[in-house]
Amino acid sequence: MPRGGARPGAGRKKGGKNERKLEAPSPEGETALQYLHRLMRDPNIDPIRRDWAAKMAVRFEQRAAAAAAAGQPGKKAAAEQAAQTAGQGSEWGDDLDTSSSSVN
Repeated sequence: MPRGGARPGAGRKKGGKNERKLEAPSPEGETALQYLHRLMRDPNIDPIRRDWAAKMAVRFEQRAAAAAAAGQPGKKAAAEQAAQTAGQGSEWGDDLDTSSSSVN
């Protein structure tokens, strides 16, 4: 008797009731926060989903506000700043200095 392999009728049915139909962000360049705000304010959206959007927006706004209040740069700005100062004070720090390099 064979074991394993595909069996007719086995597995999850296509289009089951667990399948979610999510609304994609608009292609007009809407940010994630703007998308969450739009979901929150739309009275036609399910209240549970509106609550979820409100929670996500609050998390995002609190992190941004805390970083701004502390005077900390965002991740991208911090990475750019770290790249500018990489190697300073080390023996190889001037290897990438283009202002004083002379190429023959």
